[in-house]
Amino acid sequence: MDKSMPIGKKINHFGKFLYREGTTYIIFIALLLFFGMFNSRIFSPQNIFNVVSQSTYYIIAGMGICFVMISGGIDLSVGYQMAIISSTSAILMTSYGVPLPLIILIAVCLGFAMGTLNGVLTAKLKLFPLIITLATSEVFKGIAFNITKAQTFSGMPASFRAIYTTKILGLPLDIYIVIIAVAATWFVLNKTHLGRDILAVGGNKECARLSGIDADFITMLCYGLCGAIFAIASLVMLAQQNMTSATTGPGTEFVCLTAAIIGGISMMGGKGNVAGLVVGIFIMQLIANGMQLAGWGSYQQYIVKGIILLAAVGFDVIKNKPRPRVRKKHGLHGHHDNMNGGNRIMEHGKHEHHHGKPDFNSGMPPKGFKFSGGKPPLDNMPPLVDVSFVKRSFLDVKYGNESPSQILDIFLPDEGAGPFPLLIHIHGGGFAVGDKRDGHVKKLLDSIKKGYAFASINYRLSDEAVFPAAVLDCRAAIRFLKANAEKHSIIPDRIATIGGSAGGNLSAILAMNIPEFLGEDQTSNVRFDATITAAIDWFGPTDFMVMDKQAAANGVSFTDHGESYSAESCYMGKPLGEVDPDFAAKANPMTYISEAMCPILIEHGRMDKLVPFEQSVIFAAAIKEKIGAERCEFVPLDNADHEDDEFESDANMKIVWSFIQKNIGGN
Repeated sequence: MDKSMPIGKKINHFGKFLYREGTTYIIFIALLLFFGMFNSRIFSPQNIFNVVSQSTYYIIAGMGICFVMISGGIDLSVGYQMAIISSTSAILMTSYGVPLPLIILIAVCLGFAMGTLNGVLTAKLKLFPLIITLATSEVFKGIAFNITKAQTFSGMPASFRAIYTTKILGLPLDIYIVIIAVAATWFVLNKTHLGRDILAVGGNKECARLSGIDADFITMLCYGLCGAIFAIASLVMLAQQNMTSATTGPGTEFVCLTAAIIGGISMMGGKGNVAGLVVGIFIMQLIANGMQLAGWGSYQQYIVKGIILLAAVGFDVIKNKPRPRVRKKHGLHGHHDNMNGGNRIMEHGKHEHHHGKPDFNSGMPPKGFKFSGGKPPLDNMPPLVDVSFVKRSFLDVKYGNESPSQILDIFLPDEGAGPFPLLIHIHGGGFAVGDKRDGHVKKLLDSIKKGYAFASINYRLSDEAVFPAAVLDCRAAIRFLKANAEKHSIIPDRIATIGGSAGGNLSAILAMNIPEFLGEDQTSNVRFDATITAAIDWFGPTDFMVMDKQAAANGVSFTDHGESYSAESCYMGKPLGEVDPDFAAKANPMTYISEAMCPILIEHGRMDKLVPFEQSVIFAAAIKEKIGAERCEFVPLDNADHEDDEFESDANMKIVWSFIQKNIGGN
């Protein structure tokens, strides 16, 4: 936490952290103190050891339910799965003398098979998993009673009971099994691609599917893993209790589900906290232990546990209810945004001048001025890229006569007469700020070393003219470049565009190769069209009207795109809620998908805090569905945020240059 932050803000941040992450620990401590008032024995080392020992197979089982719940599912059948596995294992050991290694293998395979059955039914029948697993629970219950003939099996071999009786460094072996299970689960969910896929499926199954994740496979795998892990929990339980029957196991699912919700695993999926789940298990065991020490009967325990489950579910719903994220106002001047310094896309509010349009040139910050992320610019003009090293350049060339903003730069390779294929850069900045020589130009100027001409466009920002002005300016710039192709050594039918954020939106619209856009001025360079050969869209918005909904669902992005001060509202000329949906759709490149569009490369970071990742997922899927996969390349960047350096990394730029080479060739 920033040491310079005022104490009030520090307390506020700490309070929010406790609300999000620390609630489980506070509940545990509060319960411990509460039951301690009735019987101080609860604090004794022996009692603590008993609570931990009694929790082992619950914790292992909890790791299984963790996978299912994070993937967006639920499994009510695991209790009777445990009954089948423990009873089968007991019969094989006591009646047939099957050795321990084979018992473990049979148990895990049996658990995986039953879990996978639930997963297949859930994934393929598309029914709510509560109904599926409630039904299979009855099936497994019948199987368990048929296997056991309602008998109880006891007297497990000493070699098997060693799971519970053997001690290493003073701790029972089952404690080490718990540690391995917890560590493995945490690692899979937090450090592997599989874990990210599970979280993605739980967060939004349809978007995960559209982004290339096999959601059905992930669902089946999670249920299978749950069954296999519950099998291990069943063996630990059997070793502890040294007996089993068809009723041994049911009830475990209640403890695990309640503990998972208390511990921070949302019933809505997509969120998980392994450490919180472990503490949740201890809370459930502490309640049983504390009530027993306080002299309260088992019937009262059922009532209390039921109330706790209801409270946990209610708290989960409240905690995960989408809320708009309010950003701080910054009393700063500034027309431009420093795109060279990270996530600095701006959003802005209305100023009392310019008839309600935002004013970035008045010497005062616009009323309600807000930033969408990152640090604000430190001065009026961000450091722009120094282009003086380019030997052949045409700077601040006018391509239109409606505004001083309608200018562009052209750069040519140091050697060769040309003509050259052309790459055009369109800057971002929420349609409100930005410059044709922003930080991206430094990397994109590598194009002239690769034998391409390079141009960068300024267009009218939303403080000067609202949609569709920016689109019309970009199209006018392309027509101008084609009209002057010979003068500037450009091949007019080999042009690619690239843009990020707002520039990505504009690049994607240009990719649609629309014959005539809204109110387009056909008097200038009328003989030349605005078609391009290829386009690159970096994290551009593709549907303004659903951004807030997607942001609320993914839990990553900000959720105030519909506010009157947002970049999108200012671009459309009024708050999005007041915009005619048909008109708003005209700013959405997805509206224009047709056979006329050129090939497009779409790249977006899954961790984008400004433009929801789902915007590009759905856009790419729509293109592939309507005109085929060959016209669209979609590259998700797993750990990238908005305006992330990963987009300009050497590895990713190889993808970009390869796409450009493939579609407009080289000189």
